[in-house]
Amino acid sequence: MSILKRPNMLGKRFGRLVVVAVESLDKHYNVKYLCECDCGEICTKLGGNLRRGSSTNCGCVTYEHLKTHGKTNSREYRSWVEMKRRCYDKNRIEYKNYGARGITVCDEWLSSFSNFFKDMGERPAGHTLDRIDNSGNYEPQNCKWSSTKDQSNNKRNNVYITYSGKRLNVAEWARELEMKPQTIYSRIRYGWSADKIFKEGKTDEYIKKAV
Repeated sequence: MSILKRPNMLGKRFGRLVVVAVESLDKHYNVKYLCECDCGEICTKLGGNLRRGSSTNCGCVTYEHLKTHGKTNSREYRSWVEMKRRCYDKNRIEYKNYGARGITVCDEWLSSFSNFFKDMGERPAGHTLDRIDNSGNYEPQNCKWSSTKDQSNNKRNNVYITYSGKRLNVAEWARELEMKPQTIYSRIRYGWSADKIFKEGKTDEYIKKAV
């Protein structure tokens, strides 16, 4: 369905949000809308999430809840705020390496610190939020808490593995073999060979088909 044939949502209210403009299409051709929250903030929401009722505010409700429970000064909350600023605040120096490159935050995290914290858990001391595939977005399957040393080893796609005549980075192998990138990284840290990394839990027929 083209964007012109989709339901006209401009001006409609969804909880605290009012749709003010069409923002863009995501990689799956889902429409993203710019919405104004009753608190005054402007945010981006997927149309499907608005219609389903899973997006009803800009995140201010979560903030109000956290304020009551004393989480606004936590390491995890600061990471959540900075993640969004890197992707959506064009005045930030870091924006050129994130939002300007098309890096976004998944809708479940964008409007809810609770969802972010549920997926990521507590941030260990000396660690920061890291994307496994540095060309990918901020979403549960692509993020982990990393030490400074871990992050230096994960600069844009520089962790490569050669296997069966193919040289791909971890994120690419994860997509090829339908594995979690975290699983591959864990096996690398344990010193596993490439053969064992990819064959553990997979049939020979599956591996041959994938590579």
